[in-house]
Amino acid sequence: MTSENHNPAGTGRLRIDEPPPHLSSTNHPPTESEAAEIRRIVHRGRVYISHLQTEINRLKDAMHAIHLECLDVQGKVDQHAAILSPLRRFPPEILGTIFQWTLPPTNSRPAFLTQSPWNISCVCGVWRAISFASPNLWSHISIHATRNFPVNALIAQLERSKPLPLTIYFSCEGVNSNLGALGVLLDNSSRWESVSLLRPPRNTLLRFNALNELQGCLPQLRTLAFKRSDESETCTAFETAPQLVDVRIDGSHRRLLVPYAQLTRLRVQMPRTPDRLCLAQNLIQLTLGKASISLPPPSYPNPIHLPRLRVLFIADGHYLESFLLPALEDICIKENVSFLPAFIDRSACQLRKLTIIEGMIDIVPILDHAPTLLEIRLRRLFAISILVPQLAIPDDGGPVVCPELRHLTLCDVEEEEFLLALEMVDARRKSEEFPSVSLCILDLQLNLNAVDMETEAASGCPYNFPDAYSDLRTEVEWVSRKRATERYEGWKTYYPGGGR
Repeated sequence: MTSENHNPAGTGRLRIDEPPPHLSSTNHPPTESEAAEIRRIVHRGRVYISHLQTEINRLKDAMHAIHLECLDVQGKVDQHAAILSPLRRFPPEILGTIFQWTLPPTNSRPAFLTQSPWNISCVCGVWRAISFASPNLWSHISIHATRNFPVNALIAQLERSKPLPLTIYFSCEGVNSNLGALGVLLDNSSRWESVSLLRPPRNTLLRFNALNELQGCLPQLRTLAFKRSDESETCTAFETAPQLVDVRIDGSHRRLLVPYAQLTRLRVQMPRTPDRLCLAQNLIQLTLGKASISLPPPSYPNPIHLPRLRVLFIADGHYLESFLLPALEDICIKENVSFLPAFIDRSACQLRKLTIIEGMIDIVPILDHAPTLLEIRLRRLFAISILVPQLAIPDDGGPVVCPELRHLTLCDVEEEEFLLALEMVDARRKSEEFPSVSLCILDLQLNLNAVDMETEAASGCPYNFPDAYSDLRTEVEWVSRKRATERYEGWKTYYPGGGR
């Protein structure tokens, strides 16, 4: 039942045969001679197993030693190879440009000393010298002031950023924050170009009368974002900033004075009185959010006339009753869209772009009043089956709705609705009189069985179009999953409650 190629003691290779069938397939007891042979096989097998385990341990030790030697050699090879890295031969100006791309977003809240440019300056002497000689790396300052904030590091950063203007994001936790950082920033107010002051606490240093000392000391300030809950005083610090053109105010803004007459971009809550907005005759872009408390839309005796306004983001379409905007081209509405047709007629504006963020709406009445639209973006519709035939070229030669339309974006459509949209695209494409319409579907809920992103990127067409529409692939875009959400969120970049 056993055999060996050499050395019966078990130090050679041992082969053990299967037990005899009359014993392995039954419960019969073995004879005395068979039992003795089986005991011998078991003993020699265990001795042999012990020998194999010893050999395994020896080989493991040898492999471990070889592995350590390999790691040691690899480390030294990597050190030598690093010396040949092309990065060592990069011109300083190229490295400085690369370093610029490592900066965190200005409105982020990083640990001040652990991200760029501070970590870059600690890599080596060459990188430190390049970073110190690049003031643009240090001119973007993002601070979340805590009790232990390193004020001395901020002073060093301000020194290294000279003479460039400053982009500043400042927020703090509460009255126990280290406000020495803000004091240092206030001392450098003459270099402020873009400033965001968020959630200042009720603190002596941050009361409006302290900020008012900056009046006349903001010669370069162009962009201001401000959020404050304490309105016991009036802030006049920014009222005389000669270059301030872009203002965002989160919360009530009754006591924060800015030079409305020179602003080109403004984001505020809908005011209860029209006085200040009426001064903003140079506005090009306006974002109006709802008040923090629920109030009916204000009623003004006369509409607010803004002759240069071209882009409007508005939370409640009801507010449109208070405006006269003859130059408006781009409008984004969140709710109460039914007020839009009357507003278009009253303003006599020629809309080129319409975005509706939320709400189940019937868009057909709006299209009848906006024949100049070039682009339509819709989150939800009352009935796509009604909209799409309206946009198609009539067979009877009747008038075409939105004859200049070039881009249509829809979200979360069903397959039947998608095919209706394709028919409309086909009709526009075949016409020589009207421009072809590009169709984009943002599949936020995966209504159709879109393929994986890798396949989508490789094929350029993630949806299996019917043969009848195979020639439309260059005009139809299907965006699914994360990319669709990012594209949709991009609609709200400057919209109240989303983006910046």
